Amino acid sequence: MGTPVMQSDYKVRYLHDDIIAAAADSCWRHAPPERPYTFDVIKLLEVLVTLGIDQVFHIKGDRRKGPLEVEFFDRRRRWQWERPAWVTFDKRVKLIVDSAIWEGAKLGKTFAGFVLAHEVGHILLHDSTAKAFSSSKSEQLSFVGEGESAEEQANSFAGHLLVPTRTVHRFPDKDLLAAVCNVPDELAADRLAAVSNAKAILAQHSMTDYCRGCGRFTEVSLGVCGSCTHDQLQPAS
Repeated sequence: MGTPVMQSDYKVRYLHDDIIAAAADSCWRHAPPERPYTFDVIKLLEVLVTLGIDQVFHIKGDRRKGPLEVEFFDRRRRWQWERPAWVTFDKRVKLIVDSAIWEGAKLGKTFAGFVLAHEVGHILLHDSTAKAFSSSKSEQLSFVGEGESAEEQANSFAGHLLVPTRTVHRFPDKDLLAAVCNVPDELAADRLAAVSNAKAILAQHSMTDYCRGCGRFTEVSLGVCGSCTHDQLQPAS
């Protein structure tokens, strides 16, 4: 397969939500923002360029990705339907981004910040093994399993990054969350709902079943046993 470009959806391996949250937490440690509840995505991307992707987050067993490359383009001079940003995986991981989105994120524009946070999700969680979905909706539904959509994982990461669970607990109000985290209202509402329902979801999905990771028949939560979750959460050596 050629170099995947994260412009449409892709089938990727299942990742437990704890792993996605751990990736976001690591970003806060490596690029602490000046404002206590508003994450600086530009600062994080600069860290990924200088320090390297693997130093910020690395899933045990994955190949090393090295420093991030960033390439700018002017969307106003290209087709109007061009996406504002995407990621390619080759010898080096590259973020291709509209200059206006980059500048907008610097100025605190909520949409621009979400776009870049979403792309960081692809950068940290995905690689060249992604498999493109068919354009047929019915084939997409049969091809991808729950939690195996690259776009869903990147959206989940962006939510954890921009609106961490600890912040939701501190400000359990949609409008207040959107203000203190400087995020779109829809994202604040989604994160508030997700955190509020977390205990019920975990209780519903905790059972004895075959683990998606190792295949053992054991106690699993959201399809993954404790050992596999622990192994994937190990920091880079």
